[in-house]
Amino acid sequence: MVPSLIHRLSALLVVAVTATCLGTIDLSGSNTTATGGAGGGSGGGDGGEHCSAPPEGLCDDESDCICDACKVAAGCSPDGRGCVANELCMLDFEDTCLCSDCDHDVSCTSCQLDGNCDPAHESCGCPDCSGEATCHDNAYDCDGGAADGFCDLTESCECSDCMLEPSCMCSDDGYCDTFYEPCACDDCDLTVYCAYPCDLDGWCDGEEEGCACADCADMVTCEDNILSCDGGTPDGTCGPVESCSCPDCIAADRCLCGAASCDYSSSPCTCGECDVSYFCVGCNDDGECDPIVEGCGCSDCAANASCQDNLIACDGGTPDGSCSGTETCACVDCLLTTTCLCLNDNDCGLDEGCYCPDCVAEFYCTGCNHDGTCGSGVEGCSCDDCQDKPFCVE
Repeated sequence: MVPSLIHRLSALLVVAVTATCLGTIDLSGSNTTATGGAGGGSGGGDGGEHCSAPPEGLCDDESDCICDACKVAAGCSPDGRGCVANELCMLDFEDTCLCSDCDHDVSCTSCQLDGNCDPAHESCGCPDCSGEATCHDNAYDCDGGAADGFCDLTESCECSDCMLEPSCMCSDDGYCDTFYEPCACDDCDLTVYCAYPCDLDGWCDGEEEGCACADCADMVTCEDNILSCDGGTPDGTCGPVESCSCPDCIAADRCLCGAASCDYSSSPCTCGECDVSYFCVGCNDDGECDPIVEGCGCSDCAANASCQDNLIACDGGTPDGSCSGTETCACVDCLLTTTCLCLNDNDCGLDEGCYCPDCVAEFYCTGCNHDGTCGSGVEGCSCDDCQDKPFCVE
């Protein structure tokens, strides 16, 4: 799940990125390049017999399989093991985790060790996949031109023995960059979107699951987290003085809260510093608190320990559902009001939602997702997802 701040910044950049990228990718390996729009390829992008490259420059749909450049794509291959060599890892259709372009993709860092190679999740660094044809080059990169199951100091990260070693997956620079390193890296331990939710499907999803998730317990990068728990093993409960590195504690508010300001990457919405953050108002009232987008102003999070101060901050120490003139923005009844969420200074800032009067005319606030959740960074009060929210009905 991506916070609405990223959606907003993406909206600001999408035009420039599209204009820069479309029409520059040569997928065919020849001199024919995709030209974008309706013209794609030298023979047109209408899916006809002369299609060399797809109209948008990337193979992303079965209709593209008629194009010469896409016939080698995973989505066009009978065995689903094709690759499009364009230095981009596109797992949705073009590639699998076995492709060279995906050797170091964060979504390809989990291994099952069940004797079967699953190209949707396992890369050439997994023992089950070592015999795959597209993995031979990784074996050749090992000392002696063959993998032996051990990563030697003289071997590069392209060697299949080393691909999933912490030194090859993680940057260890104190910054969690999940475009390039999986959530199971030490840098990402206390990153909120790596701590929950956990899918519990048996695969450690490098983009969204870190060492707090049971699916990642077997990751070599999580061994130190497990050993940091009281008794050297997780028990499902975070002790009052237990290390925040322990998987039982990584997602605990006492380990993630306390920053000077609300940071979508490290602070759950239930932290005090996020009480009036615009991307923490995505209340869906489904009975479960999703601290990625739901804060203490949402009924689903009312029982959260970090939200109790917001309850007693109301007049009489108890919320009544209405923000009175004598109550501050610390009271849960006031958290979702425009008085507390908006600056009202005639300037739409990046820390204000599309429901704020200063932001309603911004171009990124004019669309609606119709997904049942008010994405306040890109959706305004005219959207059906937002119309019944307190900040839109006051």
